[in-house]
Amino acid sequence: MKIEARALQLIDNKKSFVLATVYSATGSTPRQPGAGMIITEAGETFSTIGGGLVEGKVLAEAEDMFKGSTSSKILEYTLTPGNTDVNVDMICGGSIGIILELFTPDSPQSGVLKEYSSSPSGSVWLLEMGDDSVIRSIIQRGSSHPLEERIFIGGLTPDSPLMLMEKGAKFFVNPFSDSGTLIIFGGGHVGVEVCRLASIADFDVIVVEDRPGFADEGRFPDAKEVLTPAELTDAFDTLEVGRKTCIAIITRGHRLDEAVLERSLGSGAAYIGMIGSRRKRDIIYRNLMEKGFSELELRNVRCPIGVQINAESPVEIAFSIVAELIDFRGR
Repeated sequence: MKIEARALQLIDNKKSFVLATVYSATGSTPRQPGAGMIITEAGETFSTIGGGLVEGKVLAEAEDMFKGSTSSKILEYTLTPGNTDVNVDMICGGSIGIILELFTPDSPQSGVLKEYSSSPSGSVWLLEMGDDSVIRSIIQRGSSHPLEERIFIGGLTPDSPLMLMEKGAKFFVNPFSDSGTLIIFGGGHVGVEVCRLASIADFDVIVVEDRPGFADEGRFPDAKEVLTPAELTDAFDTLEVGRKTCIAIITRGHRLDEAVLERSLGSGAAYIGMIGSRRKRDIIYRNLMEKGFSELELRNVRCPIGVQINAESPVEIAFSIVAELIDFRGR
């Protein structure tokens, strides 16, 4: 679940919470700008900004905010040995800046967050940072905001967070959390486990399975969507495949794997992986090259899919696949 979605759940349930967002990180730090964590008034947390002493300090600061000390804070920590100024004695050697915002059922920040669900794709968060306050807003292309040209350079949404200065004011630009979409072709035992683990890793998961008995949504409670086309390849007629889309081909048979791989090539997917042995791979690749696909196109396919960890059981294979997806996403 994305952090904004969890925050909206809390707002709908009339719960107060503090949202901690990393806005700067230099040197060796546990999380990078854009990472976030939710702390509820009951002390529950969702996600993490890295754990350890820094997170402990943030939890304490959040507790003070629930008591009415302030609605926002800007914190900075230096992670070096013997750093007694802020009681963060760590050896990482970097520094980290964190924004804390208090959301209550009736606060203006909650109203802005509610706009998230209706904001168009490509919108970003804009956090104006004062000396001791933060103002959050949503900016989209065509909004006529003074910073619009700098944020959406060439009409493109930034892929990563930005720090901008404008007329002496400091702004943190954070794209809506988008950990990518994973399309799983195949709803067998491995597909079930890949769906579960990929969802935990914050992928939006779509499962494509042409067998109704295997496409039961009860088998995939974590999937964003389960599709049941007449033929697996028919799904490409309706699927939106973009530059953050990953495709995992783990169907029940070699012929189906080959058919799905053929449609995946040229789809624009960022990642394509196919389960199987090297022998199976070589046979399928040879067949596709006879159909006109190039060696270069096939070279980018991850097959055998997953990190090589001597995986055997469905859950072990799923771990290897999701590990590779996380590694790919982080590059």
